[in-house]
Amino acid sequence: MKGKSPRELILDTLMKHPEGLTIVSLAEITGLHRHTSSKYLHELMGAGVIKQRKIGPARLFYLEKKISESEKKKIVESLEERWLGKKSQAKLIAAILLISLISASSLVIASSVINETHSGFEVFPNFSFENQTVEPPNESLEKPVIPIIPEPKINVEIEAPERIVRGEDFKVKANIKNSGPSQIKILEVEWKLPESFKLISEKTDCQILEPESSCISEIFVSSSLSTELGPNQIKVVVNYEE
Repeated sequence: MKGKSPRELILDTLMKHPEGLTIVSLAEITGLHRHTSSKYLHELMGAGVIKQRKIGPARLFYLEKKISESEKKKIVESLEERWLGKKSQAKLIAAILLISLISASSLVIASSVINETHSGFEVFPNFSFENQTVEPPNESLEKPVIPIIPEPKINVEIEAPERIVRGEDFKVKANIKNSGPSQIKILEVEWKLPESFKLISEKTDCQILEPESSCISEIFVSSSLSTELGPNQIKVVVNYEE
């Protein structure tokens, strides 16, 4: 049975079993899947070659009449030609449908392009190339005036001895000046000292500073080293608010 078509396998098997077979038995003998056996059995039944009868819950399929090898060959060839014809017809229908879809898509695209082009003109329905008169802006309308408040400006000058002797206490003074145009309130004056310096005491008389006014913050410091003070070794941080 090797190399034969499903139609030939089914006909050969039923020729050997004239009593008839169920789909399950036919599938087991031919080696075909049950769905494949069912498909070709119904095709052969439609051609009038096979019939079925019901015995209890089972259905038996059998040849309507005894056929020869030559008759079997003609039946198979006829069914295959019919199947090929239907397949070619299906391909033709599919091709026609595909062409129709392509044509319809082209029409939709063309329609879309036309609509977009048309809508482009609708954006300017009254557009013309005539000279247009542009009215100057009304300068009589007053613009809102946003007041600009300048930020306060703080200047800090530090006075300290140039040479520091180990173990001696010395004074450092910071002159804090409000160089801005508005009043400020000093919140905190924070001194930043090197690690070898120790803060002994601090005195700050800074609260409210009017424009161009100043105040003094003083500290007394001792050093564990004899050294010379360089620039920015002692710093002052002034926190304030308007």
